[in-house]
Amino acid sequence: MQKGEVSEILVCAEYTGQYIWPLCYACKDLSIDLRLENPAQIKHNSGVQRGKNDRSDARRIAAYAFRFQDKARLYNLPQENITSLQQLTSERDMYVTDKSRYQGQLTFLLPVGQQYPIAKQGLATGGQEHQSPFTHGSSGRRHKVQGGTARLL
Repeated sequence: MQKGEVSEILVCAEYTGQYIWPLCYACKDLSIDLRLENPAQIKHNSGVQRGKNDRSDARRIAAYAFRFQDKARLYNLPQENITSLQQLTSERDMYVTDKSRYQGQLTFLLPVGQQYPIAKQGLATGGQEHQSPFTHGSSGRRHKVQGGTARLL
């Protein structure tokens, strides 16, 4: 094969979620065929493993790709708008999880009679200040509490 010729190259890798994107884009830019496989499928077909490191993983993936080359399905990157929507959805899920965690912290810090309304109503406006032994969020903001509802300052 001559320099610059990539038609005979096939890259096989385990799908690792967001961490695989740089490899996907590099293969697309270089016009190299890419095959992404489920890690569980590779492990199932590889038999007994002795060591677990990057070198042995690479050998295991290469052996799998060679043995099952007749079943190879090439990976095609989704359209950019689809990728963008997936990333935005993932980011939204992260924010929803964070919100739930912060609401749980606020509920934990309030007197017993005021726990349920905060968890039910979420963050709202408040009045009197309630000091807590720890801060909320990376900004270190305090929260105010009045009548079972709270808001971050």
